[in-house]
Amino acid sequence: PPNLRHSPKVKIRIRNIRMWRFTLIIVLCIVLE
Repeated sequence: PPNLRHSPKVKIRIRNIRMWRFTLIIVLCIVLE
């Protein structure tokens, strides 16, 4: 079913956004120092 196929894609996207946020925080810390 398409719904089941869409679930893992959303999970990967959320994980990617989380990683991006983490990287942004690290970059901000480096810039602030």
